[in-house]
Amino acid sequence: IMQLSTFENGDKKAIVIRKEFNYSIEFYIKNKIVSKEVTANYQKAEDLAEDFILSEGTGGPTLLNENGE
Repeated sequence: IMQLSTFENGDKKAIVIRKEFNYSIEFYIKNKIVSKEVTANYQKAEDLAEDFILSEGTGGPTLLNENGE
């Protein structure tokens, strides 16, 4: 398991982690984990992390399902 990148914006943080053959994205608001996403595509992982921290408000996990597979 290797942490690849961290995105931060205000109270929001997203961490991209390499786990075996997938990338796991952990989404935090005020240092509490609110959601996790797993993808096999590194670019998608980075995009999801960036979209999360740049999204308006702290609406929580519902915004994460828009791009779900």
